[in-house]
Amino acid sequence: MEAHKFSFTGKVFRSMLGVITWVSCLLGALSLLAAYINPLELEIIQLFGLLFPLFVFSYFIFIVVHLLLRQWLVLLPVVMLILSWTQLTAYVTINSQQTSVEAFNVLTFNLHVFAGNDTRKDHDEIQKEIAKNIKAQNADLVCLQEFRSGIENPVAELEGFVRDCGFTHYYFEGYWKAVVKRKEGLLIMSRSALFNTAVVKNNPGRVIAIAADVAVGDEDTLRIVNTHLVSFSLMKQEIDFVSDGSFTDREQMKKHGKNLIGKLNTSFAKRAIEVNALSEAISDPTKNYIVCGDFNDTPASYTYHKITSAGLNDSFKLAGNGIEGTYAGNLPFLRIDYIFISDKLQALSAGTLKLKLSDHFPYRASLLIRPY
Repeated sequence: MEAHKFSFTGKVFRSMLGVITWVSCLLGALSLLAAYINPLELEIIQLFGLLFPLFVFSYFIFIVVHLLLRQWLVLLPVVMLILSWTQLTAYVTINSQQTSVEAFNVLTFNLHVFAGNDTRKDHDEIQKEIAKNIKAQNADLVCLQEFRSGIENPVAELEGFVRDCGFTHYYFEGYWKAVVKRKEGLLIMSRSALFNTAVVKNNPGRVIAIAADVAVGDEDTLRIVNTHLVSFSLMKQEIDFVSDGSFTDREQMKKHGKNLIGKLNTSFAKRAIEVNALSEAISDPTKNYIVCGDFNDTPASYTYHKITSAGLNDSFKLAGNGIEGTYAGNLPFLRIDYIFISDKLQALSAGTLKLKLSDHFPYRASLLIRPY
């Protein structure tokens, strides 16, 4: 009797495991499609793209369990893992870090309007601490997002910040032309002079990127693009809802779920418009691009695929090591800040700097211009 009961229980377990495996792999397939489907045509599929790492993790679990049970269904997560491999290598990388005296260093950092992560410090304190740390990096190019000055003497504050970071050449543009009382927007700082400056706007008129040329060495000119695409605009309680597992609670799901999904879908659609405009701005095949900034999207997204399909390479995928997130909040390993480069450039090393001065970590790459 007990043996029969155990056999029946085992059959139920295997059947449920099979259903869960199929469902997980089918949803995982949708996460792969998220990179190729414009959110303007189908917003909801981008949600599966956000969950891509969880699906990959589940494949490993299913492989182990099905191997232990000696089931042929082990082939399904194996196939899904193979299909996911290209995207997975944008999350987990193994590269040897290289150095060169001819390399130049690029840094991108979302300043979070100098709000910081420490409520005991005010705007000026955080600004000075960030400037000190940027100067210590001795970077050749720095792209900053969410620079915000005070209302009094905004131009003098901007120029003082640039000097405190150790630079003399800079290019700044505000997100909105209507904002005149303070400086709030995108900033490029460089050791060398910047020229041929330009802005990239989306349809409503927000500046989503700024660009400038910079001469490197005697013969090469690089096009530097600093971008900040629209964010999810999540409140702290909504981030906590995801990060601490509250989404499994029915009452919390009723409270936050609908609003959260609405915000995500809206941002997916807006970001699609912005990244389409950005990809057009970096489509000149005669230029060598470095595209930096806060893209507010993961490597499994339409945003990421749109940039890489424009012929640019993810510096972290080329020269990073391990798993690194650039978001400094309660969503660990969330990589949304990037430095993309043209084929003319080689990435020697890349990674985040664990400085908790913002809700993002600074991200830095050491680059070298190829001789051909």
